[in-house]
Amino acid sequence: MLLHPSPCLPRQQKPQTVEPSVERLIGELIAATACLFAQGLGECWARGKMDGQMSADTKERGRALIAGLLELRNGTAGELDFNAVARLHGAGVLKDRYDPGLSDRTVHSLVNAALEVLGRIVRTRLN
Repeated sequence: MLLHPSPCLPRQQKPQTVEPSVERLIGELIAATACLFAQGLGECWARGKMDGQMSADTKERGRALIAGLLELRNGTAGELDFNAVARLHGAGVLKDRYDPGLSDRTVHSLVNAALEVLGRIVRTRLN
């Protein structure tokens, strides 16, 4: 399981010269959110027990990432299957950018956790 204090440190990337597609942007944000969740879990377990002490910086970055995902989700409504795109492209970004050795199970767990939180927020807003 990924509970290292900084589980998703990006590898060196080549500069992009083309504008990324909306699918790639969704993948980038869902992967960053998934990594941030893993980092937050690491912070909560830092002292060997789950005490819920996540840093304010991690919480704020999480809010910003979720806001970006909500904006993309709303902006693509009716045009694409957001969750399917997030799963496909998010998994690719996690492996490409952070760790090609991540197991498929870990990748899917991280992406699904991010989508679950996003889904809860969407359902709360609809009610």
